[in-house]
Amino acid sequence: CEVRGNTMYNGRDETYHHSEGWPAGIICGDEREGGPGFPWQSGNRIVGNLVVGMGKLFQVRNNLKDPGGYDTQLLGHVIAGNTFVPGPGTETGIEIMENLRGRPHRDSVFRDNVVYGQVPSSCNAPGVVFLNNGWSVTPGRGMDSGGEVYGDLMLSAPDAEGFAADNYRPVAGSPLIGAASDGTTIGAFEPIAVEPPPDETDPPVLNYDWIIAVLEGNLEKLVAAGIAIGAAVIDTHEAIDLLKSAAG
Repeated sequence: CEVRGNTMYNGRDETYHHSEGWPAGIICGDEREGGPGFPWQSGNRIVGNLVVGMGKLFQVRNNLKDPGGYDTQLLGHVIAGNTFVPGPGTETGIEIMENLRGRPHRDSVFRDNVVYGQVPSSCNAPGVVFLNNGWSVTPGRGMDSGGEVYGDLMLSAPDAEGFAADNYRPVAGSPLIGAASDGTTIGAFEPIAVEPPPDETDPPVLNYDWIIAVLEGNLEKLVAAGIAIGAAVIDTHEAIDLLKSAAG
């Protein structure tokens, strides 16, 4: 199976809230009651998905319940480039449970994923390699095989009310940028683009039309002012001449 590029968001519709809490986001689980018509899963690819606010963000289910129960083996699975974000009802970030029926997980990888928020994550199983993931909090033992990023992941607005995919993008300066196993960005999203500052070495671009219009307008005002001043000078000279004549 391939699960790629999906969005799973818990909108808090009480219709889906049951006695055990909110439903999980992405689940790997082989139910034993499926019978021989349902072969065991293998080689699944879970890539580039966004999971927000589910009860368990990613879960591999196993137990010893009999009859029924789960008998899940991760065999050649790839869980990569996903972004997992908790909400008010989230109990667990990543929960990978070991197979208890003699089929241990093998040849599987959990890489380049974002696991945001203050929620616990655990994996009690060998056979799953963890590489180049971004974690807000340090996960359980065995979940660090190299290249992991810890701390403030600098997402845009992951705790905002409502839903917008851009809330879960890294911003400039995020440690997720360039930290994926292939040198790209960890998680399901590229970072928010930032416009570069203007190059101060370049000369300013002049708006010649605007400058010319301003100068022409000022010239008209100066001409009008000059005409008014000339008329005032003539009037003044005439007034002086009349005064001199009167004073005789």
